[in-house]
Amino acid sequence: MRDRIYIDLSNKGVVESIEQYNYFNFKHNSRKEQFMFAVAAGVNSGLQGIPLEKRFEWFWVRDFKDGDLSLIKAAAVYKTKDPEILRDIEKVFLIAEEYANLGFRVLKDKIDGSSFDTFEKEFEALLIKAIGND
Repeated sequence: MRDRIYIDLSNKGVVESIEQYNYFNFKHNSRKEQFMFAVAAGVNSGLQGIPLEKRFEWFWVRDFKDGDLSLIKAAAVYKTKDPEILRDIEKVFLIAEEYANLGFRVLKDKIDGSSFDTFEKEFEALLIKAIGND
């Protein structure tokens, strides 16, 4: 089994930009937390994940906790519609990396396309909807 999780090298600058303005408190979050946030944003977009063109080491697989693995496994089942995907953790990691790749781009596009106040309110509404507190 591999020992690292990767992002696309092109997203390194995206993360640095998000950290610079401290959107989502990114500069105070671990690389794993940033990755998980991007996976969720990618899945939530409803689009297909984007394969990595140039891999960049982001964090150690050993940093995952059980709850983290549950989220990326759910993303893999969501994409494939097949629970058998869970038998191949390498494919699960690849799918999560593709969704994170997409998610970082979605976040950047959202930030670039609206004032932060508007984006922050839209994001807050999505979170409230996701946890079921209408």
